[in-house]
Amino acid sequence: MASVALVALLGPFLAPWDPAVQDIATGLDASGAPVGPGAAHLLGTDALGRDVLSRLLVGARISLLVGFAATGISMGIGLVIGLVSGYFRGIIDTVAMRSVDVLMSFPFLLLCIALVAVREPGLDNVLLVLGLLGWTTMARVVRGKVLAEREQEYVQAARALGLGHGRILFRHILPNVVGPVMVLSTLGVASTILAESVLSYLGLGVPPPTPSWGAMISEGQAWYRLAPGLVAAPGLCILVTVLGFNLLGEGLRDVLDPRDAG
Repeated sequence: MASVALVALLGPFLAPWDPAVQDIATGLDASGAPVGPGAAHLLGTDALGRDVLSRLLVGARISLLVGFAATGISMGIGLVIGLVSGYFRGIIDTVAMRSVDVLMSFPFLLLCIALVAVREPGLDNVLLVLGLLGWTTMARVVRGKVLAEREQEYVQAARALGLGHGRILFRHILPNVVGPVMVLSTLGVASTILAESVLSYLGLGVPPPTPSWGAMISEGQAWYRLAPGLVAAPGLCILVTVLGFNLLGEGLRDVLDPRDAG
């Protein structure tokens, strides 16, 4: 995953062409169709004569930006709600968990599509929608962990010493919840990248000419017989990136909680 992150950071500098520029001279053949891989364009061009490799490199930044930023928003919301509801229980826990149940009763992608479609499609709206709707699983997992930790002897001892709720939560309980949070966050990045790709494929993601892997698949599907690479290349990028984050999450789970290994 370090290589993917490096590509995302250096993509604009590594790109041999401007991803938004149409190469009129060599980007299209005599019939106006995209050209295949060659010396001028290592992975060929798209239907508008733009360099595919450059668009893939720059598109990596968009995918990872959405993945990390939206997951960070949802992680923060889910962590706070899970900590508070699991520790205080009562009416706070009831309201929080019923809110989770309501959100989880809607198909996640359909709800994202509906909300992004209502607002103007763009990177900011995609980040907000994915971040504000993706916290439910985090909240449930953190709550379950806190419910178990709050009954441990070290928490009872902290209460007996007169420590405040905030200190008990963030000084004693939170460190024991970090493991599951890290695993879920890593897996959440993969899910968010997939969701962003779907939104971009439907035209609800980053507006053109900014490249996005999902939008590249949508633009290239009309040429899948003549130039299958227009669909295969961004699809492969999504596959490798999502698989990498999933494997990283599984590895973190095995390291942070060996009891779940195997």
